[in-house]
Amino acid sequence: MRALYVLLLLAFATGSAHAQPPLEVYGALPSIRSMTISPSGKRVAYLQDDADWSRLVVVEVDGDISLTVDISRIKARYARYLTEKYVVLGSSAAGDSPYYTQNWEYRTAFAINTETREMRQLLRRSPSLARGQSTQRIIGVDADGEHVFMPAFTEARSGVSTFDIFKVNLETGRGRPFQRGTSKTVDWVVDDHGKPLARETFNNRTKLYRLKADAGAGLQTIFEAKDNRRAGDLLGIMPDTDKLVLSRRTPLGQKLSTITFSGDIGEGFLERSSAFIDDVLLDRNRVFGGVRYSGMLPSHEFFDPSVDDAVRRLASFFPKRAVTVKDWTSDQRYLIVKVAGSMIAPSYYYVDTQTDRLVKLASAYDGISDADTAEVIAIQYPARDGEKIPAIVTLPRGQTGKRLPMIALPHGGPEAYDQIGFNWMAQYFASRGYLVFQPNFRGSSGFGRAFAEAGYGGWGRGVMQHDVTDGVLALISSGWADGERVCIIGASYGGYAALAGGAFTPELYDCVAAIAPVTDVRLMLRRERRSSRNGRGGFVYEYWKRSVGAEPGAFERLDEISPARNADEFVAPVLLIHGEDDSVVDIRQSRVMARALQKAGKEVEFVKLKGEDHWLSTSETRIETLRELDSFVRRTIGPDR
Repeated sequence: MRALYVLLLLAFATGSAHAQPPLEVYGALPSIRSMTISPSGKRVAYLQDDADWSRLVVVEVDGDISLTVDISRIKARYARYLTEKYVVLGSSAAGDSPYYTQNWEYRTAFAINTETREMRQLLRRSPSLARGQSTQRIIGVDADGEHVFMPAFTEARSGVSTFDIFKVNLETGRGRPFQRGTSKTVDWVVDDHGKPLARETFNNRTKLYRLKADAGAGLQTIFEAKDNRRAGDLLGIMPDTDKLVLSRRTPLGQKLSTITFSGDIGEGFLERSSAFIDDVLLDRNRVFGGVRYSGMLPSHEFFDPSVDDAVRRLASFFPKRAVTVKDWTSDQRYLIVKVAGSMIAPSYYYVDTQTDRLVKLASAYDGISDADTAEVIAIQYPARDGEKIPAIVTLPRGQTGKRLPMIALPHGGPEAYDQIGFNWMAQYFASRGYLVFQPNFRGSSGFGRAFAEAGYGGWGRGVMQHDVTDGVLALISSGWADGERVCIIGASYGGYAALAGGAFTPELYDCVAAIAPVTDVRLMLRRERRSSRNGRGGFVYEYWKRSVGAEPGAFERLDEISPARNADEFVAPVLLIHGEDDSVVDIRQSRVMARALQKAGKEVEFVKLKGEDHWLSTSETRIETLRELDSFVRRTIGPDR
């Protein structure tokens, strides 16, 4: 452990004070993102972005850059090493489709040959492939290292497509149907030759879920359940390959179970009373390696106890910081971890779990040092009914929290949550003297199924919004925040929560900004229903009905919780920002809100982001968004007022 300790000291000793980074540094995409490790552990690859270009970079861990490929023509979401020779990029692009009645985000994958620099789109022009579908997912790598297995819909003459497995050549990008599924197939697990080990089906009409597995006599049903939602989720296979890993829905929430190929379900495993499973760690062939738990700081548990011990030791050297395992070799000897949190700039590290060797590879942001990073702390506050609500507070560097102008920043989802880490927007505003408050209101994930479901029906005038309000009041009463200078900003559901704050507690906020918000809940549900396969709604539509509280007989209350239908209640000025290519929340939602506020004689500004999707995916539009927010907040609650 001594070598690890020395390396950490050297990494920390290099930090020095910098001038305050400009807005553009915070607003741009991270300089380095999506770092991935080769199967041998000798190379890493990552996406590198600048204002005018994006590229894939491959680096020898103990050497220099060995490859750069310009990928500016695609919108790359992530990179992943599949073999020593190939890195795959996940990409998406917004567009119109004759198969959808709304904006659609088309997702695909590209393979880059690290020897020739050639890039090929996977499954492009493959025979029998049904049109109008996203084809990005890879469920296995062939033993020859030259092919992958990808599930996709096959065009059917009968008009009913089947969900099949395609074997795809990484060099050419072309695929061919390899294993046939059915119209009700939703997922597969295969071995490294593409042989199906298990297959899931779900009948959206009868709500019947089935899991089939091959115990030697072909695929046979080993588990079935009938539910309004899918009752299970096939995750992968255990390292000994004699059991599958299944996530099952229970009255207490999601639980991991093993299930043998003959159908014997084991007890739940890797459960913790103090945390909940946030993510399941699977390798490139869906072999189970461990889990990451939720919480204000992430924690992990690996199937291999020696790896588990090594990661715990690593986390102990970064106390009160988020240490997140991002990628690993199949034997889990070599890991890529990302470290972020209070007063430490987000950085990527290479870890050898057998020797405890630690190498700092790169900082995520070029231009943001440890000295530029604000203090991030986890708090709890009491809601009006006594429930303890977890939250994150980001404080300006060197401030103790004495009547600071405050920005409430509720997260999207709503079933998501905020934890200690590096939030680019929160860090920017803290660097300009604002206290930033991120509440994990009821309805958030990460704190158990009961906490998430406690938010159902609590939109707008209910418990979800009350929790945000109560947190703002708690920080004001504690003396941390100035009650005369409070702004609320959010994106997606967070944008809805911001507008709900402006409509239903107008006396609390001095400005309201919403990015890609839901503004009319009835309009949202109507769109979700139309976008389902049969136009009458499916399990996604049913989920949103439960979430907003639109059960039979309760539709009339949707207008009561829609900010666009309560524009007369606003007092504070409003800023709306929306991407024109948003495929998740239609830009019509912001148009409806802007018209309603204008008709009510309220102060509103509406900024349309050309070419932007739901996620602020480009540096150009992120910087534009941050500039608009900065100007808006400064003239309403600025720290110099």
